[in-house]
Amino acid sequence: MNFEMILIIACAYLVAAFVKGATGLGFSTSALPILALGLGLKSAMPLVIIPSLVSNAIVMMQATSPHLQ
Repeated sequence: MNFEMILIIACAYLVAAFVKGATGLGFSTSALPILALGLGLKSAMPLVIIPSLVSNAIVMMQATSPHLQ
């Protein structure tokens, strides 16, 4: 991985995290187009799935456990 790829991934995650924090949804919807433009769709899909699942799991745990809020 070169520096340009890491920068594209970091920017896509930053934008997607901002959208997810502001609206509560849309991580994949925001990150996938940015990553697909920069890296291609085959490379972008695995990079979106794991962080999306992790962020959804965190939100789900916070919603079901009142002491975590």
